[in-house]
Amino acid sequence: MRCKEYERLEPALADYLEGRVSPEARRAVDAHLVSCADCRHAMKDAGVSGLLLRAGWEAAPVPDAEFWFRVRAALRSEEKRAGFWQPVEALAWKMSWAAVLALALMTGYAVMQERDPALLANTPNTEAREIIPEPEQQPRTGEEVLLTLVSR
Repeated sequence: MRCKEYERLEPALADYLEGRVSPEARRAVDAHLVSCADCRHAMKDAGVSGLLLRAGWEAAPVPDAEFWFRVRAALRSEEKRAGFWQPVEALAWKMSWAAVLALALMTGYAVMQERDPALLANTPNTEAREIIPEPEQQPRTGEEVLLTLVSR
């Protein structure tokens, strides 16, 4: 702030804002505020700050009966609106999560079924090779087809 007079008047400003100054001090501050825009802005800001501080210290008023009536009415209307659909919506969510879980399990099972034969075929274990039979050679000519049919 650029005002030199403000430093002299500052101790009395809080009392001035609360109305606890003598009439002579009030006249001196009023005369200065008329001529100094910086001090007018500072006083305005201090007044607003004081109001906000006092509002923060005061206890909130107890809600009256009308407030509670409005709250209960809003709750009842919300219950009526959600009364039928709320259980249906909860069931739908549970079913959708169950479907997601079942799909994930089936996908994992399918992936494991595709991988296991390939893993077992490359192992040197003879028992594992017995589980997976070797693919039969397909006959190449008509004579081979007839021979395979006769041999069976």
